[in-house]
Amino acid sequence: MRINFQNRSNLKNNAPKLSFKENKKVFSRALGLVWKDHKIVMSLVFVLIVLSNVGMIFNQVFLGKILIDGLLTDHNTGGIIAIDQFDWTRFYWMMTLGVIMFALGIIFSFTYQWLIIKITFNTMAKLRNDLYVHSQKLPIKFFDSNQKGEILSRYTSDIDTLRQFISNSIPSTINALVTLIISFVIMMWFSWILTLITVVLVFGLLFAMQVLGKRSGKHFKHRQMMNGKVVGFVEEMFSGLKVVKTFNYEAKSIVKFEKLNEEFYQAEYKANKVANVMFPVAWNLGLIVFAVVSIIGGVIISNTNARVFFGLTVGVLFSFTQFARSFAGPISTVAQQSNVIIMALAGSKRVFDILDQEPEINLGEVKLVKINKDQNGNFVEQSKDNLYSIYAWKIPHKVGNEQYKYAQGKIEFKNVSFGYSDEKMILKDISLVAYPGQKIALVGPTGAGKTTITNLLNRFYEIQSGDIYFDDINLKDIDKDSLREALVMVLQDTHLFTDTIKRNIAYGAENVIDTLMFLSADIANISHYIENLQHNYNTVLTEGGNELSQGQKQLFSIARAAYHDAPVVILDEATSSIDTKTEQLVQESMDKLMSNRTSFVIAHRLSTIKNADLILVIKDGQIIERGNHSELITQAGYYASLWENSKIQIN
Repeated sequence: MRINFQNRSNLKNNAPKLSFKENKKVFSRALGLVWKDHKIVMSLVFVLIVLSNVGMIFNQVFLGKILIDGLLTDHNTGGIIAIDQFDWTRFYWMMTLGVIMFALGIIFSFTYQWLIIKITFNTMAKLRNDLYVHSQKLPIKFFDSNQKGEILSRYTSDIDTLRQFISNSIPSTINALVTLIISFVIMMWFSWILTLITVVLVFGLLFAMQVLGKRSGKHFKHRQMMNGKVVGFVEEMFSGLKVVKTFNYEAKSIVKFEKLNEEFYQAEYKANKVANVMFPVAWNLGLIVFAVVSIIGGVIISNTNARVFFGLTVGVLFSFTQFARSFAGPISTVAQQSNVIIMALAGSKRVFDILDQEPEINLGEVKLVKINKDQNGNFVEQSKDNLYSIYAWKIPHKVGNEQYKYAQGKIEFKNVSFGYSDEKMILKDISLVAYPGQKIALVGPTGAGKTTITNLLNRFYEIQSGDIYFDDINLKDIDKDSLREALVMVLQDTHLFTDTIKRNIAYGAENVIDTLMFLSADIANISHYIENLQHNYNTVLTEGGNELSQGQKQLFSIARAAYHDAPVVILDEATSSIDTKTEQLVQESMDKLMSNRTSFVIAHRLSTIKNADLILVIKDGQIIERGNHSELITQAGYYASLWENSKIQIN
């Protein structure tokens, strides 16, 4: 396992200050996630928010304008009406209507919140699914150049900020805007002078929020970036815990983590310090608005001429102060949601960065199929589950018909050059031919390019120059899924999934064919072990098969490769991490697996490839020697020196 302690992410995880245009684009895209599939329901939510506000506003108007001015005020004297003149019938009707409006407001509010929750979880489920599906289409290069923890943080914390945005910020903001608009209209109807005073005070809050929002935005982006770094570092350390302990790296890893954690703390502190200033400012300004309006309104009412000039009454002032608080309340709500919105924009941008990554290029039209011949000698396609059919390439032609060509396993590299970057070439002008059924061994020092050759054969990366052929068909013309179906790999680091042994052996197949599964287990010399388990092939392996030894994991990997019965098999240092006794068992299994298949073997121990048909010696990205074991020993070159060194190590 390789551990990279450097920051190797090529995702945009730095924290540049996004322009207003970029923020608007991310915001629109985030809203589009909701609107795209829920137009009707979101429209209904908007209507319900308006209706719930109408119920609330009616009661505010009722308490002041209708109850105080309409029922309690003597319009002749301006004082309180006598108890015997009070219109109780009208009062009861108005109270009943008020209760009904209040109840409807609660029902409408509950309904739109329930709908929002449903929309949120549907949207999040779809987004996670889209993110995972798109991730599966990304090239291996993307995962090689980004920390797993950094990617995983986008599935978890970043998507969670988006969830809060949809479930809380959107309805709260819509509700605030609706309340703001309705309150403003009614306030203007009540008193234009008090409305002017209220608007001036509230716009002071808006200006303060804008200033603080600009300062906090960059801090929240930096906080999200640091969160990804911390998660990535912890995941990397835990994945390589044995290596960490073996090389006594615990103390240094703690120092590195403490440094990252301190940076994360500072980023989170700065983000929340600036954002949280908005809460007391918004809340206190709302009280100031209420207090100032009450004082000014009281002064106006106490002066007869001013009261008449401005048309202000006790009932109007009472209702107006309620609306003034309702007018300032939405601003407070927006302030409270502003940090959630800012975090959601930062998180959304990080999620969209993955969704915007270019998927693997796959323009190949040649497919791998299974065929048989009918009585007339014509090729007939069969199900992939058919054990008595043969793999073949289905080659389309422009005229409309297809040509079938048996998949035999011939591999050819013609003048192939490749580098993970244009500045540093790993392979230089590689040419080789592997004929059907041949065993090709790749040997050489670490970093010479052996594994890179097999990666190119799988088209995990695109070559800079040259061509690679599979049965004389250019790899670029072969559909990638079909290409990888024609290749099976047994790697040094075996990965088993949390599933039954049956599904692990048949991993990738739509259906499990028991006959083929039993045969594959026999080939891998693992059937005896499986059959002694309580649930044999239905036994569930957990946590990547931690209950198995490394050798047993390798045998399961061989069984998986045998099950798929591909014409080409790749063995990448499959015996390098197991003991000598287990190696013999694994080697026997690999010999059976390679029988009648074209095989590429990357050798750690030269004794395992002594009988290879062709040995390619690779150094500094070039094939410096080629031949079988005897021929290379006779040449007395680089391979011969490796062989002598291996004998000394064995002794």
